[in-house]
Amino acid sequence: MRRAQLDLNAAHQEERNVVIPARIAVGWILAMVAATGSPAAAQDTAPAPTAAPAPTAAPAPTPAPATTAQTAAPGRNWQVNCNGDGEAKRCTVLQNLVADQGKGQQRLLTVMVQPGADNKPALLLALPHGLFLPAGVQMQIDKGEAQKLVIQTADQNGSYAGAALDTALLDRLKGGSTLGVTFQSAQQQDVTVPVTLVGFSSAYADFAAGRASTPAPGETTP
Repeated sequence: MRRAQLDLNAAHQEERNVVIPARIAVGWILAMVAATGSPAAAQDTAPAPTAAPAPTAAPAPTPAPATTAQTAAPGRNWQVNCNGDGEAKRCTVLQNLVADQGKGQQRLLTVMVQPGADNKPALLLALPHGLFLPAGVQMQIDKGEAQKLVIQTADQNGSYAGAALDTALLDRLKGGSTLGVTFQSAQQQDVTVPVTLVGFSSAYADFAAGRASTPAPGETTP
């Protein structure tokens, strides 16, 4: 599979976030992200507390069963950002999930669809720091078969996985209710982040037509 090229600059323009309450798995995900000193939160609209330097040997938390982060009801889930004009126009459809820390927000996961290297759409996952990389990522639409993805690369903002968005996967995303994204912490504990698919179908239609999202009633763009 050809690696899809990630365009984070396009993804973070006019970003509107789906907020997840900082509880259950989210609490220790935030601790995991803070411990690695991730700068990813600086890209979100709300400021996040300054992260502490990474410790040389952090104690492992008490093992726990697989957990699921619970999403809050969002006003708008998916958005489309576009750059350029004419043949150079490039659009991205995305949902950015952040955890509400009370004093700020921390990015947990960004799910994107954008043109890959061959200009065919690709599904991309921007993940947090502090993961057990050999486990990769699993994504599951509703109660369908889980699909495993390899974590392809990592940088100062997090780690990344991707898959070609073929017709079968696209149809499942359009017809589904929830995309479950599962990864492992450095302590090899499973965490599943549920991503609502409500609004994906219409957002993808805008993406395919090269139309950027318009604000919802009462919503303003930065």
